[in-house]
Amino acid sequence: MKLEDINKIFHVRGASQGTIKLGPVVSADGDLQNDEQHHFISHAHTDHFRRKKIWNTWDIPRPIIATTPTLKLLESYGVNTSFNHQLVVNQEHGKVVKYDSGAKVRLLENNHILGSVQIEVEYEGERFGYSGDFGENIENFIDVDYLIMDATYAGKPVNKIWSREEAMSRLVEEINDAIQTGPVNICAPSGLLNEIADSIGHSGFWDEYKNVISNQIIKDWCDVYREYKYKQPNIITEEDNFDLYREILDSDKYIRFANRTRDFKRSVPDGTTFWIENRNIDSEEPIKQDNSESSWYNVTLSSHAFSEEIFRYVTKVKPKYIITDASRGGTTAQELERLLKLNFPKIQIVSSNLLGY
Repeated sequence: MKLEDINKIFHVRGASQGTIKLGPVVSADGDLQNDEQHHFISHAHTDHFRRKKIWNTWDIPRPIIATTPTLKLLESYGVNTSFNHQLVVNQEHGKVVKYDSGAKVRLLENNHILGSVQIEVEYEGERFGYSGDFGENIENFIDVDYLIMDATYAGKPVNKIWSREEAMSRLVEEINDAIQTGPVNICAPSGLLNEIADSIGHSGFWDEYKNVISNQIIKDWCDVYREYKYKQPNIITEEDNFDLYREILDSDKYIRFANRTRDFKRSVPDGTTFWIENRNIDSEEPIKQDNSESSWYNVTLSSHAFSEEIFRYVTKVKPKYIITDASRGGTTAQELERLLKLNFPKIQIVSSNLLGY
């Protein structure tokens, strides 16, 4: 069977939707589809789900399914999953669930953020899978014939000589040094920011700096991560406690969390800023001082797999067919297709944008 021949039941819809279709009855992320019976959310990053479409599930006979941590994190965006609604279903890591449609689904940890999963679907003898956004050092892998792969890093070879653990340790040291002389701003995507907070916390840092200023979404994510035994600071928001927020902001030393640089409301905030890019990891050093701002440091830490880790993933899953996900970047999907073909000539591989999605 040619890969192009199976795209009606196994494909990625276009970038405007970002829906991963895993066989005739299951889809994941993006928009809800008219022909699906079960809709899974791989994780709680907003480029992987459409909030308005999830709200619409209250009026349709199809459930939203995710892990419990993902459902809790979704609430930070106003998606109410806390009440016992029959169309909100939690499925835990590692458990195989057979649904009324006949689909058997297993969710496995993929080391991206809290609650994130690989998705394995068995339906009428066919096995479909989605890697989701996946990180390094995965221990358990889905077992599928047809695989849709995240293409964030496109398998690009990198020249770095440092490990992720070394980068995290170095960042913790730099933050400890910087707070001795003034304010520290830490800007990173949700999930990665919480992981950094946990690493800082293991040194007892949050015993001294109990209050961190930030916004409500970051506060909600810290609360959920803390529930799962990650060391997180107490977040003070301007909305919840304006006086304390301003008191901290006006002090000589404070910590501020952000997900985006525009959250600072100034192009260069006071104190030392660590901007964790979550990409561009092809760097000899994990932390570099910015060329134009001496108090600004670019940190090349990521929650995504890259290079040899991507190839290791394919080796472990052993699919017969691969579609690289172009819903968040057509160029990277085509580049990953090219590199996978070089490394796995026996697997039929194509990027989803070449299928017309």
